[in-house]
Amino acid sequence: MPAVRPRRPGPFNISPYMTSFGSDAGSSSQQPVVFYLKHPFVSLSDKEKNYAEDRYKKEKATLPQLFNFGVATIDNKNWFYNIGFERQLIDNSHIDVIFYYIRKKAKYSNSSTYKFTNLCCNFNTVFLNSWNAYYGIKGDLSKEVLDEMIIDYINGYKMSAYAPRHTVDDVFIPVNLEGRLHWILIVISFNDQCIKVYDSINDSLHHSFVVNHIKKYVQLIPMYLVKSEFYLKKGFDIASHHRYQGHTIYDSFEMVYVEYLPQQPAASLDCGVYVASYAEFLSERKDIPANLDPEEVRIRYGALLWNYGIQKLQAGAVTDSEAPLKPVRNHTENNSTERITIQ
Repeated sequence: MPAVRPRRPGPFNISPYMTSFGSDAGSSSQQPVVFYLKHPFVSLSDKEKNYAEDRYKKEKATLPQLFNFGVATIDNKNWFYNIGFERQLIDNSHIDVIFYYIRKKAKYSNSSTYKFTNLCCNFNTVFLNSWNAYYGIKGDLSKEVLDEMIIDYINGYKMSAYAPRHTVDDVFIPVNLEGRLHWILIVISFNDQCIKVYDSINDSLHHSFVVNHIKKYVQLIPMYLVKSEFYLKKGFDIASHHRYQGHTIYDSFEMVYVEYLPQQPAASLDCGVYVASYAEFLSERKDIPANLDPEEVRIRYGALLWNYGIQKLQAGAVTDSEAPLKPVRNHTENNSTERITIQ
């Protein structure tokens, strides 16, 4: 009699990215089978869960070692999952870490003379509080305290500010619009005396909301550049600079709404992914393509950051602080009669 051939699953049933069927996948028929792939924050189960829900079995989401990205410390695989899969919100910590990675990549690349830096997501909150203070809207912090905080950002004294503004050409600022859960990117260009707006949604109502938000930057940024002695430190000759001729250093910056950008799918939660992509292309002085695949971008950032964190752990690398030492402040009497006119 011919030997009975044992039945085995065909190769089409096996993921090419699968490394093992761990015991954690579970053997009970009542439990979903989990296929562990190259990056252990990725699984083929629970993809329909909401943003705040745990996608892993009990105690399996906690990382055995903390991932220190300089601007954030990550202890949970769900953080990576929210980057890597669609319909997941990108929060402040994701944006801060991605921008940190982009800036670090540029720092150690010798292929470009373009100098840029970025600010953390918290800067937008501080800036809006400052705007409210100047318009008499009561807040938790005084105008003087907020002024000092913003000037510290401009001078690079904050770890998350990375570099003094007068040492770079442009500053990238991720902005989360109040009440909209929507990310945009603004780029302050000192040489062009303008603020460029990069947005993944293009409709008239949304556009007017964004413009009203960015007008606050357009009007207040010049005042803070003067207060921080930016032009003196940068060596700007305002009288001879082609963009500043006919203007004073207190004049508002021009707002430039960048057109023909790739747009996010309707009702998606991919705005943060688009903002990160805009920033990365700009940092490399590359044209932003007409189309982006948000699913592909998410997977790429999830994998890159996971590998980056693992490599830092394996190398025992310690995040270096690039912020210059803040000089001791000489306190002077405050002139309470000083008035700032916002045009």
